[in-house]
Amino acid sequence: MKVLYQLVLLTLGLGTMVGCGSASAGPRAESLVPVKGCVTLDNKPLEGAVVIFSPQGANMADGAVGTTDAQGNYEATAGGATGAPVGPYKIMISRLVDPAGKTVIATLDNPPANLGAIESMPGKYSDHTKSTLKCTVAPGGGTFDFKLTSK
Repeated sequence: MKVLYQLVLLTLGLGTMVGCGSASAGPRAESLVPVKGCVTLDNKPLEGAVVIFSPQGANMADGAVGTTDAQGNYEATAGGATGAPVGPYKIMISRLVDPAGKTVIATLDNPPANLGAIESMPGKYSDHTKSTLKCTVAPGGGTFDFKLTSK
């Protein structure tokens, strides 16, 4: 059940990144503010992780997502535009790997289940019901670094 939930969450996150093709899909680009940061695991940059901004409170429909690069840096996007809506968020950080441990980047055309992907991050970061990571995006945007530990 946990894996199914994470796959659904990832699919929704990917949908947020690419949009649905409708003018009303996702937040309007002019309502987004710059959001970026760095994710480390045990003091090392975490490459290929998906940082999911799950909205809390009044902006429940608008979320954002970013993917970390080789230095662990990410930039949030929402509805295909750069930035995130203002408001409070619960954060999930997921990193899917194949059975050999290589990072898997899922797409709508090639979903995680087709790639044999498994979650490599501890549930305290990747599981929506367990994550205690939070942030509040202010009207000016912000930088949100996440220093994670494997223990």
